[in-house]
Amino acid sequence: MSNPVDLRKLHALSHEVDAVSALFRHGFAILSEYRFASRDAEPVFVCLAGGCEKLLKLTVGLHELELGRPWPPQGVMRNQWGHRITKLDERVREIINVRASNSTASGYVRGLLDEVAGDDIVTQVIATVSRYAEKGRFYNLDALGETAQLQPSPSQLWNELHERLLEERCDSLAPLAVNADKAWEDDRRELNGAIVDSMRRWCKLIASAWMTGVIGSQAKTYASQLELLK
Repeated sequence: MSNPVDLRKLHALSHEVDAVSALFRHGFAILSEYRFASRDAEPVFVCLAGGCEKLLKLTVGLHELELGRPWPPQGVMRNQWGHRITKLDERVREIINVRASNSTASGYVRGLLDEVAGDDIVTQVIATVSRYAEKGRFYNLDALGETAQLQPSPSQLWNELHERLLEERCDSLAPLAVNADKAWEDDRRELNGAIVDSMRRWCKLIASAWMTGVIGSQAKTYASQLELLK
């Protein structure tokens, strides 16, 4: 892709890297202030699903370039991977695991890989945004068109995640407490922070793989533009 003929592709790659950074930046900002599914769920899904899919597909593509193969054609990206974020995540973690020894900080990358693998929040968020990306975007429209989907809606999956985390992390949920409203706000803030922290760690794993040479020279070139290590 360093050939002058491929200048258009270089621009496209640069724009996609910027898009990933922006999607996560806005997604985390919305998630940090998340309060009501009716108001906040859809923009969170749009940003996180879009950011995850783009980041993972960029990583898969850059890995192919490092192996001396062409960027995967549209048919492969669309038919083999589509919006299957869970499958893409599995593939990228496999690449990082196999190539971690190529990192200039292999111990650090493997440590992040283990942390993310043991993080149930990441697992459920990835599953939820994958469901949203594949079919959940049209869940309610399908219901209006009398072709209701049988699988749980993304909102239902997200609520299950919230409920589980609230049960695990919060001890101030007594409904008759004098400061019940404040307790709810505090619990919600803590919950939002836990989800953001977990997904930032997931982003840091992939960004670190780019930056330290795991994914290859092209990824390393664009790693500083990928603003996911903050």
